[in-house]
Amino acid sequence: MLQASQQQSFARIITTVAELKATDLHMTIGTPPIVRVDGELKMLEHEEVVTPEVVQALADGLLTDAQKQQLEAHKDITVSQTFMDRIRFRMNVFYQKGALSISMRFIPDRIPPIDSLGLPHEVQDFSKLERGLILITGPFGSGKTTTAASLVQKINIERAEHIVTAEDPIEYLFSNAKSVIEQREVGRDATSLNAVLDLADREDVDVVMVSELKTPDVISKTIELSMNDRLVIGTLAAESIPHALQTIVSSYPADQRKNAQSMISEALQGIICQQLIKRIGGGLVLVPELFIPDAPARSVIRDGNFSKLINITQTSREHGMISRDMVLAQYVQQGVIAMQDARAYAHDPDQLQTVIQRF
Repeated sequence: MLQASQQQSFARIITTVAELKATDLHMTIGTPPIVRVDGELKMLEHEEVVTPEVVQALADGLLTDAQKQQLEAHKDITVSQTFMDRIRFRMNVFYQKGALSISMRFIPDRIPPIDSLGLPHEVQDFSKLERGLILITGPFGSGKTTTAASLVQKINIERAEHIVTAEDPIEYLFSNAKSVIEQREVGRDATSLNAVLDLADREDVDVVMVSELKTPDVISKTIELSMNDRLVIGTLAAESIPHALQTIVSSYPADQRKNAQSMISEALQGIICQQLIKRIGGGLVLVPELFIPDAPARSVIRDGNFSKLINITQTSREHGMISRDMVLAQYVQQGVIAMQDARAYAHDPDQLQTVIQRF
């Protein structure tokens, strides 16, 4: 446990984080605490400079003995924590220049409804699916975990299903509604994400959520589950739809990639690719891209011509697809985001003005 004075200091910092509506807190030796607000880093200059003793005390007070052993063995660990019985965050403890540092990402105390996130209404139809693969992609900090949790929560509220989550670590906490949800955390409830997926494959499970597809074994098992009458929702760090599919296929050995493309073309039900971009006047706005494969798109995936999917997304609105550039253009026209920010994230910056003129 943290000492009383340390708890008071940390509570004061946490309160400041909440007041600023910051998403992240960084405790790095040699500077005051640093927070990320609206995508930008800001130093809490009124706070004292972080010392090795402060970081060590936080790690000692917030980590269990088993987690401390893992930190010592692997030199980093990511866990979820609850502070003052109400504030949850994902905490990464790691070494840099031989000393401990801590980064924290704050988790809202409730799962937001899927229709409050700024996603296309077509995304809500994913909650009605009984099988297949849904990918939620984007760079770090783009809200992938929130989107996945909100989609699972909609299923939980509306359907009677057996849902298993494979998480590293658990972030949002679910309560059973119509569904039964089992949340399994790597290190506490299972040895690995793949171990959770192996067990789910042998159990009476309807829906599986995977916190991150980042290793070949997790990717291959996820695809296998999605082809075996389960609905699988997984997040993947990728900045575009072609990048996401290329990442998945590249995780397979070269002689298995053609078969992987075929499996993905059959199992895939949709890809949500999202970015958080600065809003004019403050805050962030979600910019989504939605890919729902039709027959021609599945053929393109089967052939591995992933670069063609950007054009398919831009020209297939009648099939429920929504291109990032169209959303960016709409937000620029409405005065939501600046043109320079839109160009920075557009697939085709030079054509963005032409798209804007269509509105």
